[in-house]
Amino acid sequence: MKKFIFTGILITMLLAHNAYPFPKRETAPPPPAIENERTNERTIIGRIVMFGNEPFSYAGIVDQEGIEYFIYPREEGDSMRMYQGHLIRFIVISVQENPSYESSNFRGGQVRILSWSLLP
Repeated sequence: MKKFIFTGILITMLLAHNAYPFPKRETAPPPPAIENERTNERTIIGRIVMFGNEPFSYAGIVDQEGIEYFIYPREEGDSMRMYQGHLIRFIVISVQENPSYESSNFRGGQVRILSWSLLP
């Protein structure tokens, strides 16, 4: 009886593990939206989203193509929480200075917001 229960639990665990595979992220660098050669500025049209669980959440931008960007510095992203869900035009620059664990999970990398405006 114990062998039957153990075998049933083992088979259930193996089947449950394969039932919901996690999607694989693409590792190719994102195409620049609109890029200015002189200043490395880009225009991104997207929405503010929060990643992670409290108290370890952090803000990011998801553009219309689904590319995710990490907002650096973290405090600037936290101040943008109230604009979640709104379509926003961001003018940003890429930041490579302080790579962090959170930013390594984003295809778009780290960005610093220079200016933004709400879109209708």
